[in-house]
Amino acid sequence: MNNKIGYIICFLILILSCKKETLIIGNNNAPNYSEIPTILLENYINRLYIDLIGREPLDIEMENDVLYLRDKDVALEARDSLILRLQFDTTYIAGDSSYKLAYFHRIYDMVKVRLIEGASNGDISFYMSNHYFDYEVDSVAGNLIEAQKHLIKYFRLKNVIDSETNYYNQLINIKEMHRRMIYNSIYDEINMNTFNFVNAAYDNLLFRYPTQNEFNNSYSMIEDNFKVMSDANTDDLYESVKKEVKWIDIKYGEVLIFNQALPHGNRVNQESESRWSMNCRFKAVFTPYGDKKLGEFFEPISLKPASISGLNYNLPNLK
Repeated sequence: MNNKIGYIICFLILILSCKKETLIIGNNNAPNYSEIPTILLENYINRLYIDLIGREPLDIEMENDVLYLRDKDVALEARDSLILRLQFDTTYIAGDSSYKLAYFHRIYDMVKVRLIEGASNGDISFYMSNHYFDYEVDSVAGNLIEAQKHLIKYFRLKNVIDSETNYYNQLINIKEMHRRMIYNSIYDEINMNTFNFVNAAYDNLLFRYPTQNEFNNSYSMIEDNFKVMSDANTDDLYESVKKEVKWIDIKYGEVLIFNQALPHGNRVNQESESRWSMNCRFKAVFTPYGDKKLGEFFEPISLKPASISGLNYNLPNLK
């Protein structure tokens, strides 16, 4: 016991008796930025232009920016000022419109490169067109649940394209832009199935893969929600919006005209009075019919010149 106490006392004396020496290294002053070689300044400016607006500076831009930094002794404040000018200056610049526009377009492009393999706006618009066409086909066929799914996919991709101007105008932040980039059908196609989606989302957003616990929780969250939504029908859709429904009062002698691509349907009459309605639908001969066939659900009334021309067209004989 005495030996143990003695050991502790010696250890404390040894620690308390140590003195920290201040080590000063001579001739280690911070460099004088005004003496930086011009070639390094040019490389710095060139890198700024490429990183921030996606192009090299013009000769006149390089000359002016080198002189600007030299006049300010390449101070940190001067470099910050140059960076902010490339990010937010709205002065007209030939080819770019402005540095600000070029900078935010660069951000938009770089986020697309990382998250959706650099899909162009043309590619995104192509997917949007397909989703909207599928929406119209399912709407006409009365498949309202599937129609709404396609419409949601359409607007998710529209949100991706809109994110550039929304971010430019400070209507959204950079987090929202990233959320839109991974919440659309293109990202889903690149990272098919829940396993790949979870791993890709962590890698793309956090630059790391999820821990096993994070993966399990994320996987269950997506799969459980998908099972609930996949079992939905038109009654489920109505129940989800019932509290927000505003019934239209159609008076005697009035007619309601609407696009049949909009969600619509019938509900059980719970009023004390009987009611009836006459449903008239008009559509073009060559539009999709789904399960409501021409001659069964629809009956021809009149043909437009374009339809007659289409009926008389003969396909060429290919040999």
